[in-house]
Amino acid sequence: MNSSNIRYIPFILALSLGMPLHAENVGKFTAATNYLWRGVTQTSDSPAVAVALEYYAPQGSYLGIWSSSTNYGDRQSYEVHGYLGHGFKLAEVDIDLALRYYYFPDGGKYSFDFQPDKWENRESSDFTEGQIGATYSGLNARYAYSNSYLASDRPGYYLEFNYTYYFMDELSVKLHAGRTKSEAIDDTQYTASDQALSITWTYFTVTASNMPDNDDGRQADKIRYIFGWTLLINSDDVKRSFSEPEDEE
Repeated sequence: MNSSNIRYIPFILALSLGMPLHAENVGKFTAATNYLWRGVTQTSDSPAVAVALEYYAPQGSYLGIWSSSTNYGDRQSYEVHGYLGHGFKLAEVDIDLALRYYYFPDGGKYSFDFQPDKWENRESSDFTEGQIGATYSGLNARYAYSNSYLASDRPGYYLEFNYTYYFMDELSVKLHAGRTKSEAIDDTQYTASDQALSITWTYFTVTASNMPDNDDGRQADKIRYIFGWTLLINSDDVKRSFSEPEDEE
C-alpha cells in the first residue's frame, strides 16, 4: 500500500463503523465483453466479470466494495475499489461526496504509457481519490482528484459529464464525456478524452466508447463496443445512482 494513502484508513474505518447496522444493502454482479476505465481497456479488449456490495444508511451515507477481473498483456489479475461517501440534496440538485481507494493486489496497474503489452513490474499502483458530483434532471457532472495518481506522487484528475434520458423505467440512454489529465504518465502532461453512448434495457447495457485525442493514438484506433449484463440483488427500493463506479462498462 502506498504510504501516502495510509492516513486515509482511520477516516474510512471511522465512517464505516459509524454507519447503522440496519443499513440497506445492495449486491451486484456484472459480466461484460470488455472493462473500460476512463476509456482505457483494462482487459486487453477481453471479457470481464465484476462484483460489488454496497451498504446505504438512512441519512444518505454509503459504503461499498467493488472488484473486477483484469488482463494486462495476457497477465490476468483483478482490482478492488473501496469507497464511501455521502449524498444529499441542495435545492433541486443531488450532491455526492465520495472517497475511493484503488487497490491492485498484484502490484502495478499497467505501465504509465498505457501500453497493455508492456507490463511494468512496479511495487504498487494503489492510490486514493476524492470525488464530488452533482446531478440535476438527468444531467451529471463529476470531478475526481488524486494527489498521487497511480502511486506516482504526481497529481491527476478526471472530469466527466453525463446525461441520462429515461424513455421508461426499464429503458434509458446515457451520453458520457470525460477527460483525464496527469503528469503520472510518461512524466509529461498527459491528457486524453473519452466519449461513450450507452443504452440500457432492464439488466442489459450496450456501450460504444472512443478516445479520439489520446496523445499517440493508442486506445483510439477504434470505437469499442461493449455488451454487459448486470444482476442486482435487494435493490428494488434503492434508487440512488451516485454510488455507481464512474466508467465501469
